[in-house]
Amino acid sequence: MTNIKQNWFNELLEDVNLKTTSFVKNTFPDNKFVVLSQEEKDGYIEREIMFILGPYSLCYAKNKLKINDIVRQWTKDEPYVPFGKIFDNKDLTRTLVSKTQDSRKYKVSGEIEAEIEETFFDLTEISVSVFCGKVQSNEKDVSLAKDFQLKNRSNLSLFAESYPFSRMVVQKGIFASGTVYGGYGINGPETFFVKDGVDVKINKNTLFANEKKTEDKEFLPEIIDYNGVRLAILVCYDLLNPKLSYFLSKQNLDLILVPSMIPKEDSSKWEKFIYARGQEIQCNIILASNEDKRNICSSQILFYDATKETVFEKKEPLVITFKVGKNKLTKSPNVHWSWLLRNKVFGPFTDDFN
Repeated sequence: MTNIKQNWFNELLEDVNLKTTSFVKNTFPDNKFVVLSQEEKDGYIEREIMFILGPYSLCYAKNKLKINDIVRQWTKDEPYVPFGKIFDNKDLTRTLVSKTQDSRKYKVSGEIEAEIEETFFDLTEISVSVFCGKVQSNEKDVSLAKDFQLKNRSNLSLFAESYPFSRMVVQKGIFASGTVYGGYGINGPETFFVKDGVDVKINKNTLFANEKKTEDKEFLPEIIDYNGVRLAILVCYDLLNPKLSYFLSKQNLDLILVPSMIPKEDSSKWEKFIYARGQEIQCNIILASNEDKRNICSSQILFYDATKETVFEKKEPLVITFKVGKNKLTKSPNVHWSWLLRNKVFGPFTDDFN
C-alpha cells in the first residue's frame, strides 16, 4: 500500500498562504464541502467544517470568526459556502501560529479577523488483481490463475467463486498471501483467503438452492485485518443479504471482496446491488464472476469506487487501484438539511442507522 502523493497536504503545511479550499479542489476535483456545525458565541461565529472524498475526510477545520457585517451576511445567507471561496478576493493577512506533521493553526487579519485550525488526513492507494474468464474445469484453470497472479502483482488478488479448482481437489499453499480463491467440494462451493501463508476457509452465510454444508452456518462474516486493510469477503449470494449489509455497515471497512458466479440474465440486478451495498456500507466493493461450462453465468468484474460513488463494469481481467482513508464522516451533521444538499452531500451516513 502506498500513500497518495505521499502526504498530499505537505505544501499546505509549508506555506500558510496556500488556501485549503482551492488546494483541495485542485488535488481532488471530486471533493465535497460539509458544514458540521455553526454557532454564535460572544461576538464570534464558530464553525466546524470538513472536506470529504466519498466517505473519507480530507480535512477537518475549526474556524472562529469575529462578527462584522461581512461575516454576518455570509453565515446567514450562504453558510454552505467555504471560507476560502467567500474571502478569496479580500485583503487578508495570514500568520502561522503552530503546525504539526498533519495540522496547522493560523490567524487571519484584515477585512476579516479569524482563527483557523486545520487537520489533514492522508489517503492510501490499494491495488487488487481481479480475474474473470471461462471456466475450463481442468488443470488449465490453475495455470491461468497462477500466471495471472504472477504477471499482475498487487496487494490483493480475487478469483471468482469455485475458481480455479472447479472440479478438482483444492491445492493449498500455491497462491500468495492476500489471495481469494475457491473450489468445489463435496458439500458445495468452498472459498479460501490466504493470510500469512495460511489458507483460511471463508464461510458462505447465505445458501442458494441445493447448496449444503455439514458444519454449522456462521451468520456474520469475519472481519479481516490484512496489512493495514480492513476487509470482508462475501461469497456470491451473501451480497444480496440485507442483514449482512447492516452488520458490515458498522465495521468501518475499507474493502469487500465478492467471489461470485452471476447469471448472465441477472447481471443488471447485481450491478444495482453492488451500488446499493457500496452506499450502505460506505466502502469499495469488488466482485468477480466467471463464465461456467453450462454457459449460464457471466464473465465479468463489477467494482464500486467509494470515492466516485460509481459502479464500473469490466469484461477482462485487470488490476484495480483505489483509494481509502482512515477517517470517515459517519453521521449526518446537525445543520440545516439544505446546507448539505446544496453541496451534493446526500448520505447515507452509517451511524444514522440504528
